[in-house]
Amino acid sequence: MKQCFSEMQKVFRDVLASQISPSRNYKTRIRRVIESGAGNLSSSDIAYEFLSGNIASMQELQKGFDRRALGKAVDLLAATDTVWIAGARRSFPVAAYLDYALQHSEKRIHLIHALGSMHEGQVRSARASDVLIAISFAPYAKETLAVAETALQRGAKLVAITDSRMSPLARQANALLLVQDHATFGFRSLSSTMALAQSLFMALAYRLELGYEPVPLRKVRA
Repeated sequence: MKQCFSEMQKVFRDVLASQISPSRNYKTRIRRVIESGAGNLSSSDIAYEFLSGNIASMQELQKGFDRRALGKAVDLLAATDTVWIAGARRSFPVAAYLDYALQHSEKRIHLIHALGSMHEGQVRSARASDVLIAISFAPYAKETLAVAETALQRGAKLVAITDSRMSPLARQANALLLVQDHATFGFRSLSSTMALAQSLFMALAYRLELGYEPVPLRKVRA
C-alpha cells in the first residue's frame, strides 16, 4: 500500500511538472512569482533560495543514489565504440557537457543537435553495438523520445537520465539513472542532473584508464 501511495504521489508531481512547459515562457513565470506576494525579495534573497534548492537536490540525489544503475550504465558505455547523446531544451546543456567530456575518450561521440529538425535522420546510422544516452524530464521533449525510439529500433542500447520510472524513456532503458532537480519559483535547476552526468563520465573514464596498457618507450641510441 505504501509503495502504491508513493507512485500516486509521483503521478501528481509529474502532472504538476508538466505544467511548466516551453509554452509558458520565463517572463510569465517571473510575473507569477511577483503576483504570488514574493515581490519584496531582494536579489540576495532570490540567490539564497536558488542555492538552497540546489543543495537540497544534491542531498536527495546522494541519499537515494542507485549504485547498480550507474554501474550498468558504465558497463554499457565501456563496451561500446560509439556513443550517441540526445537532450533537448532544458536538458541540452547536460547533453552538451557529456559530448564535451566524452570527446576526451577514444570513442566515437555523436551529439544529436536536431538542427533543421533532422534529429531522427541523424540517428538512423546507429548500430546494434552503439549506446544512446538520452536526457529528458517532464513534460519530456518529443525530439528526444523520437531519437530514443529510432535508436532502439536499430538495436542500440539506451542509457536514460530522467526523473521517473514512469518516464517514457524509463520503460525501455537498459540502464536507468533517476534524478530530481528542485524547482525554485517555478524554475527547475540542473545542478543534480549535471552532477550525475559528471559522475557518469568520471566513472567511465576511471574504468577505461584501468584497462589502458601503455606501450613501453624505446630507448633512442645516441
